[in-house]
Amino acid sequence: MKNLVYTFGIIATMTLSSVANAHVHPTDKSAKVETTNIKNVAPLSIAVAQSDLNTVKKFIEFGADIEVKTEVNGMTPLMYAARYNNVSMIKLLLDNGADKEAVSKMGFTASKYAELSGATVVSELLK
Repeated sequence: MKNLVYTFGIIATMTLSSVANAHVHPTDKSAKVETTNIKNVAPLSIAVAQSDLNTVKKFIEFGADIEVKTEVNGMTPLMYAARYNNVSMIKLLLDNGADKEAVSKMGFTASKYAELSGATVVSELLK
């Protein structure tokens, strides 16, 4: 059993080191932008939640699915932008075809997340 734990630790370390050191050339559009992290949140949604506008623009440029839903709660990137009251992110996502009517597993739209967060400007954009 102890050997199994050590082996798993070594494999995990090697795998995570490889991922951390991976480099993608800026013109390589074959990069996998839909891969989710360990919590099953797409990188696009993470960039949106972190208000990283430049990274979100790159993901969109590389063809990331703008409607990708988080496995746990079914939230789309637009819902995260609404939840975190990010006006410029909302505009970017809407300009690139984000669906305002998409519904999360909680039954909420982006507009509802904005309302729950007290994001009045975002609520107006989503009407």
